[in-house]
Amino acid sequence: MRKKMIYAMIAAGVMTAGLTGCGEKKAETETVQTEAMQTETAQENAVIQNESAATENTGDAAKGESTSGSADATLMDGNLQVAVDSLGDQVAFIDYDSNGTAMQVMLYKDADGTVHGALNTCQVCAGSPYAYFEQEGNEVVCQNCGNHFAVEAIGDVHGGCNPVPLELSEDGEQVLIETASLDEQADAFANWKKGI
Repeated sequence: MRKKMIYAMIAAGVMTAGLTGCGEKKAETETVQTEAMQTETAQENAVIQNESAATENTGDAAKGESTSGSADATLMDGNLQVAVDSLGDQVAFIDYDSNGTAMQVMLYKDADGTVHGALNTCQVCAGSPYAYFEQEGNEVVCQNCGNHFAVEAIGDVHGGCNPVPLELSEDGEQVLIETASLDEQADAFANWKKGI
């Protein structure tokens, strides 16, 4: 009789523990599904943003504060399109979402009207959350290794600790960057600015 009571108590304990776990798993599943839906909605609503338009340009580059210009950017016909006349003497940092991976493009128009473009991550430091550049005066500075580069050299130098060059074209009014080429580079942004 005593053995039967012990077995009954063990069976009741296992059943209670099993039922408790089921409720938790259901709640976890519902949470994951809700988060996935929120992420999908956020991606649909904010495929592209122009970070520089959202931040105030203080013009204090001489004091070492990061500055950025604003630019008009849209997604159309498989391209990220940026109005050439919206670019100026400050680097424009333009956000792009590649299937849930946050990326950023840097564009700069020099005094001759030539547009320079690169991805805002470092060729050597990519993989670090700090592998991005900020403008300080007439230079961009890697926030991971501290290397400085002239804004006129953005996109011109291949290899080494430089911004990742970007293929772009112009139609006279717009700078065109193929979204497929941006998507191919998404792995370089896997840890970009995460946890910062």
